Amino acid sequence: MYWLGIDIGTGGSRALLVEPNGAVKAAVTVAHEDMQMAQPLWAEQRPENWADAAFEAIRVRSFWPVS
Repeated sequence: MYWLGIDIGTGGSRALLVEPNGAVKAAVTVAHEDMQMAQPLWAEQRPENWADAAFEAIRVRSFWPVS
């Protein structure tokens, strides 16, 4: 059995596959689109891009261990 962890950061979404003892079995990071800064002190990203990147990270074949 494994635990699936998802981390949504400012630069990318990361998927982790973690063993019950806490050891990381696999990790994949998919970059987000560039942040938009239309005005000083503003930073915008599309939340849809965060989800798309997270789903893509989970779908990477090398992420899943071969039984």
